[in-house]
Amino acid sequence: MTMTPYFLQLFSWIIYYFILSQLSQRRFNPWLLLILTIISFMIDTLFPYYVILIFIVDYLVLHQTKDYILFNAISLSLIIQIITQTSNDFLSNNLLIFLLEIILPLILLCLCHLLHLEKYIRNQTPLTSIIFGYILIVLDTIVVLLKQYSTYPTFTTSVLIFILFQTIVMSVIFFHQRNKRQQTYQDRFSTEQIKNLKMYTDQLEADQLKLRHFKHDYKNLLFSLKTVVQTKDTQKINEAINKLENYSDEYLNGLSMDLYQDLKNVQNPYLKSLFIGKLNLINQHQIACHFHCSQQLSEVPMNIYDLIGLLDTAIDNAIFFSRKQDPGEIYLSVTQEGHQLAFLIYNSITKNSSTEENGHLEALNIKELKQKYSNLFIQYNQNSKWFRFHVTLITKGD
Repeated sequence: MTMTPYFLQLFSWIIYYFILSQLSQRRFNPWLLLILTIISFMIDTLFPYYVILIFIVDYLVLHQTKDYILFNAISLSLIIQIITQTSNDFLSNNLLIFLLEIILPLILLCLCHLLHLEKYIRNQTPLTSIIFGYILIVLDTIVVLLKQYSTYPTFTTSVLIFILFQTIVMSVIFFHQRNKRQQTYQDRFSTEQIKNLKMYTDQLEADQLKLRHFKHDYKNLLFSLKTVVQTKDTQKINEAINKLENYSDEYLNGLSMDLYQDLKNVQNPYLKSLFIGKLNLINQHQIACHFHCSQQLSEVPMNIYDLIGLLDTAIDNAIFFSRKQDPGEIYLSVTQEGHQLAFLIYNSITKNSSTEENGHLEALNIKELKQKYSNLFIQYNQNSKWFRFHVTLITKGD
């Protein structure tokens, strides 16, 4: 083999790692990628069946714990690499091969974006990775059979058509079932959202009705106060002022406006629905609550259903222990600082409830979520007054 084909082969692996970086949406160390490029080039040159070896090397070097995103990105990048190298076998002109090494992977990368394959790559479930891995193995098998059994075209073609058809059917069934399951989740959350929004509207209407009564009663109280002032009786004036003050405090404390005022900053409909439902539930249990979200919140860097499930259980846990106290108190806060998005859930505790509450939270799938999301950090602790549950998400890499 001449130096030119070797150069083209090395160049194809440079393109491969560029595609991998784009699909995984990560910034890898350039020197590490250079070393992997040379290793992949050597494996491709020395071994006829290079795909599985390169996959193992890339995953072992680049992975972060149980890294489904990297697994999917490597699989799709190798699929693009196989298609590109197989297409090059039909060309003999080095210039055309060089151009194809650049153009075809970029076209396939654009096709991945158009088909929104990124959402499947970032879907951190074993079944999705199994599908990507299965398609890679099938495609590699097809290429190997084409090269080894080219003297038996009829048999080889029949087997390959069967394998390819099976792969397509399996992939279509998988993505159909996944979309159907996701639609079921969306329908369920939409129903819950409508229910919570109705509760929110009912609460606001009740506050509006109270405001009308308050306006009418307040005018009467002011008129009575003016009448008492004219008598210049200090005792009666103080009694009238206290009556007005007590009535105002009773009315203002019964309103939900202060509690709901930061909900306008929660732009994500699923999170907004969750907080509306939980704030209403906290009100029903007559637990003192403080909710803060000073910045607009729209996107979250993890699957929204996993986040909703985590927060839902954590807030329910806080409600469960707070309603046993008189008075109970809950503090909910959403903060964004730099590349960190944090959800804080504090609830008041007693000596008897702190140990039991730790046991409740340990029953959550916190370990599995941490393995699934490398940008997720969960902490919980308590002092003499508060049990504190923190969920922190890293929104961007360095």
